[in-house]
Amino acid sequence: MGLQQRRPWRCLEVSLEGRVIVKLPESEAEAKKLAEEAARLGVKALLSERPVGFKPKVTLIAPEGGGLKLAELGSQGDVVKVRVRGSTDVEEAAEACTRAKALLIEAESWRVVPAENIIAAAAGKCEVYAEARDLRDALSLLSALEKGVDAVVLTTKSAEELRETLRQLKSYAEGFLKLEEAEVVRVQEAGLGDRACVDTALLLSQGEGMLVGSKASLLFLVHSETLENPFIEPRPFRVNAGAVHSYILSSLRGTSYLSELRSGSSVLAVSWRGRARRAVVGRVKIEKRPMLLVEAEASGEAGTVLLQDAETVCLVSPGGEAVSVRELEEGSKVLVHKPGAKARHAGMAVDEFVLEK
Repeated sequence: MGLQQRRPWRCLEVSLEGRVIVKLPESEAEAKKLAEEAARLGVKALLSERPVGFKPKVTLIAPEGGGLKLAELGSQGDVVKVRVRGSTDVEEAAEACTRAKALLIEAESWRVVPAENIIAAAAGKCEVYAEARDLRDALSLLSALEKGVDAVVLTTKSAEELRETLRQLKSYAEGFLKLEEAEVVRVQEAGLGDRACVDTALLLSQGEGMLVGSKASLLFLVHSETLENPFIEPRPFRVNAGAVHSYILSSLRGTSYLSELRSGSSVLAVSWRGRARRAVVGRVKIEKRPMLLVEAEASGEAGTVLLQDAETVCLVSPGGEAVSVRELEEGSKVLVHKPGAKARHAGMAVDEFVLEK
């Protein structure tokens, strides 16, 4: 009996599309400048505690003159502000949901638990927005109860600060990568090597893994250990990622060496359809194991990957199925990613000549 494909594990997916609201400063000039930059960057809406003397290009939430009226709890408005100090405030927020399009929660001390309670209470009734104090707070709010709040409200002092905050948020959010079919042209024994298992704080899904390779220009989708077999329990948090020298895609634009990863590092978990999400590393296990060299070609680009020679180590077929490395042969089809830039410096793509072979 071989590896058994099983029901996908539920995954946490955080998208930023339409989920950022920018709070405008009191200065009219600064507010106008920030509003223009926010519109250019594609934010959901703007929030102002007072009327503004200009017409922004995106939705304005304000007490007067906005597309959506901002009101205090107990007053009529499209967006009702709720200050959360205890369970009574959560109950009042749930009641306000029946009369408003959205709630704007301001939690004074506890942040995540009140947001979770209000998200649950508001489900199907109204949207939930929450003011974020910093990047960590925004990430927690966007992923509370998996679904997260519908939008976070960011307070920034300048257009430059807004750009940097959004850049950092996007580095943690999910994205999409182009995967393409590659044809295996060589499979051979490579002897003993140090290989790294990357254990994450996520439960990975069938068809999901990590992008690894010996060349930065061609990375193989190595399948997670989510499959059942007769001899060992699945490890759905793990990818047996290969030899320690290998590149691994650690962000949408950057790579790391497997040998560099440690508890707290970040990598990308990538599905066979190309959806990528950030995964924090909980542990890396490096052990000596017999290795296989797999070489494949895609659109004129050739690359290799060194993987442990074991039935449980798999690549991914174009249809999303796991293919054990021990079943690979010349002509087998697997999924790969071609980042574009062939040269890397400190993990980042650079435009220079490099020869990796």
